[in-house]
Amino acid sequence: MAFPDLVLDPEAQYHAAARGVPDNGNNTIGLPFRKEIIDPDRLVVDVFSKGSSVTNAELISVDPDNQEMVVNFTQSGNDEALVEAKIRYSNSN
Repeated sequence: MAFPDLVLDPEAQYHAAARGVPDNGNNTIGLPFRKEIIDPDRLVVDVFSKGSSVTNAELISVDPDNQEMVVNFTQSGNDEALVEAKIRYSNSN
């Protein structure tokens, strides 16, 4: 089962999230941001495990069109994860 695409927070145009059960390995996750505002150096991705079977999540890449990202998960069961993405206003924030 594919991890769901992130959904933009209606209260914050630079914050998006999704919760789902990741596959073990690379998961392609859609980004809802306008592609012109995404700078991979300003994209912050946080992953929160909702159970002990999800570990070692890591952002691997953002596609050239800024519409998807690849996150690698170690998944040994059926637990969920919460993935949040935020765009920082500057590199110093």
